[in-house]
Amino acid sequence: MQASRDGNRYDKEPFRPNAGTTPAALAAKNGDGQASVPSIDDRPTGTPTSRNPVPFKPSADATGTIEQAQDELRRIGVKWNAPRRGSNGESIFECDVPMGPNGEGPFRRYEGFGASDAAAAWDAVKQIKSEPRR
Repeated sequence: MQASRDGNRYDKEPFRPNAGTTPAALAAKNGDGQASVPSIDDRPTGTPTSRNPVPFKPSADATGTIEQAQDELRRIGVKWNAPRRGSNGESIFECDVPMGPNGEGPFRRYEGFGASDAAAAWDAVKQIKSEPRR
């Protein structure tokens, strides 16, 4: 029954979008005054995208030099390797903290990461100091 009411609907050609009916063409018909979102390019140069910009983090090197970090590690009784570069260019500072008495027995390994050797060493010191003593 339905087919007889629709007539020759299958004889018509299917809808094919053209240059005037694509989403880009439909969006282009709107003027700039009709845009609901302001363009980021309208901002003056150097203007942040947020009303409350996040302050820059202080440098990790502000804590001290690598020699000061090594002195702190020496005082704690930590053994360390020379800093090395990671695959992304960051410095990696590996050190071992002995778990047994007199610096013997099993140890726990820490890895500090940072933009410089000093930052990586201080990151390791921070990790070691944040661990509870056993």
